[in-house]
Amino acid sequence: MISFFRKLRQKLLEENRVTRYLIYALGEILLVVIGILIALWVNNQNELAQKAEREQVILTSLKEEFQENLNELDRDLQNLNATSSALETLLDWTNEPPEDLTEEQFENLLSKSFSSPDWTPSTFILEELKNSGGLSQLSDPELRAILFEWQRIYEDLSEVERDYNRYSNQYIDFLSMNGSVRNLDAINEAANSDVDLGLSPSTIASNSPSLLKSPEFENRVDNFYFLAARLQVQYERIRVQIQAIIDYS
Repeated sequence: MISFFRKLRQKLLEENRVTRYLIYALGEILLVVIGILIALWVNNQNELAQKAEREQVILTSLKEEFQENLNELDRDLQNLNATSSALETLLDWTNEPPEDLTEEQFENLLSKSFSSPDWTPSTFILEELKNSGGLSQLSDPELRAILFEWQRIYEDLSEVERDYNRYSNQYIDFLSMNGSVRNLDAINEAANSDVDLGLSPSTIASNSPSLLKSPEFENRVDNFYFLAARLQVQYERIRVQIQAIIDYS
């Protein structure tokens, strides 16, 4: 083909057909330009396809990571809801305790009235996206906005969680001074099949229902109930955010 165009060009020059030669030359240049443009388009399409493939791999990993975060959050949220329910019942009992309330019934409820959530989400894929600059290059603007918002919501949650756990320790300290934490641990151990320390109830201390008549106990329970409610709100808020990340990934 190249040989053919060379011979044709030489023939046109020999015959001194300048106009026809110029038209031919322009046509040849146009063909070269079109060929270059097609090659660039094909190369660009290949790069876009590779980028889309890499992004899909990242999104799949991101979805799996946050699905596991959601599963762990739901477990902690379930425990927190049980704690909040127990605290609410204790507050009701300070106003009007059940008739013939036994120490065992009181201790069983008291054992459910504290928990220390330790939810720590995995953000390995998200941090990798941030560090590589890939977060700002995600094709879905909704997902980008949700991921940027994630950090602020998680920081808000962490602050409330710190307040809750700090007061949880104070609540346990109060029970240590006015009752028997060992009894509560023994009850929780018996209810938890994953823990088997062979812990038996105390023989020198107990958790008396008379605590329900203590203003300090009522105030402790009330404060703890308030903090548990705040943490529930933050957990539900971040749960919505995680579900959005999963849905858009």
